[in-house]
Amino acid sequence: MRNRGQFLAFCLFIAYSGAIEVMTARYAAPSLQYALTVSLVMLTGLVLGMVAAVRYGRMFANALIAAHPYILLLLWTILSVTWSIAPTTSLLSCLLLLLMVCAACGLVTLTSWRGLLTGIAYSAIFLGLLSLLLIPVGGLMTETHIGALKGPFPEKNHAGMIYAIGGVTAMALCFFDRHPAWLLAVGFQAILLYLTKSGTATLAFGLGISTLCAIEVLRERPRRLVFGIWIGTFALMLFGAWILNNSESILAALGEDSTFTGRDKIWSAVWLRIQQVTWTGYGYGTFWRDPHTIIQWMWYEAGYEFFTAHNTWLDIWLSLGIPGVGLIIYSLIRPLVTGLAGLNFPDDARRIAIPSLLMILFMSLTETVMGNPDGPTFFFTIVLTVKTMMPQNHTFTYHRF
Repeated sequence: MRNRGQFLAFCLFIAYSGAIEVMTARYAAPSLQYALTVSLVMLTGLVLGMVAAVRYGRMFANALIAAHPYILLLLWTILSVTWSIAPTTSLLSCLLLLLMVCAACGLVTLTSWRGLLTGIAYSAIFLGLLSLLLIPVGGLMTETHIGALKGPFPEKNHAGMIYAIGGVTAMALCFFDRHPAWLLAVGFQAILLYLTKSGTATLAFGLGISTLCAIEVLRERPRRLVFGIWIGTFALMLFGAWILNNSESILAALGEDSTFTGRDKIWSAVWLRIQQVTWTGYGYGTFWRDPHTIIQWMWYEAGYEFFTAHNTWLDIWLSLGIPGVGLIIYSLIRPLVTGLAGLNFPDDARRIAIPSLLMILFMSLTETVMGNPDGPTFFFTIVLTVKTMMPQNHTFTYHRF
């Protein structure tokens, strides 16, 4: 089970990382990129969903129950086809979301916690090594942020998300397996993050690592946990005040400015369009697909072209309205609460949900990391939250390798 789970998690995380499609577009045929993305999502969703349903029907049913926030989101996306600005594109996006959820549920059904986390950590190491090998042949940014590492990904922030997930996963394995060898993987991912010059991913990585370390110190000690939460909250408030007072110098050190590389203009333009369709959005997966008149006006207002809102919540709101935002929030609150409950049990792997989701929430402030039916971070989020909420044994048994 362990080796099979590692292999499945390794393959799926690479498949959903976007590396295969980007490398195909960069070195072979650019026109194949979207078609290849659709093919990978469909293939993995159909195969894993069918195998899990046939071999482990009851566990797969439990996974689907645990994934009910995403199923409700899927139903809302299907409904959005009726008012979508591009119904055919919305329908295809709904199908991809369905298959992504099937792939995630199949993966958590067929893997243990160890197999899942180890496979993801190994895949991040593999992608990191591949990134370094590609430096001479297109692995660095050549336009904005010249010289930043992007590896086999479209740009540096996408790469930073992958490395941050790999680093936090490796750190969790260091604690769970009680073996310091995983610290080498954490350091490797930290070096890759430095090379990407991605400020958001680097800060998110730091937040995830520090939260995980604090959890490991305080878990199974109720008094220390309560005291630690109070101290941590106070320290976070002080840290926030320090950031506000030194924001310009901090942003400069991270390679950013007070406009977040022009994102303030994007957010203003997007918010103006959200106010026109507050409850419904423009339809799932449609708004950024084609450069229609609305986007062209937004480009004119911002003074340059862009293809996402660079904020998860604005993008979901733009696509699915208030109900879509509410369902995503609901899907994250449940595993966060369950992760807190897992702090009181020895070797409960569900506690990994807390640092991982906090890291993803931080990334969501300046990047679109959830909601898209082909995004690696959204796939990781679905896998993690569904695994956390499944009614099964969550113990991560000690194993020295």
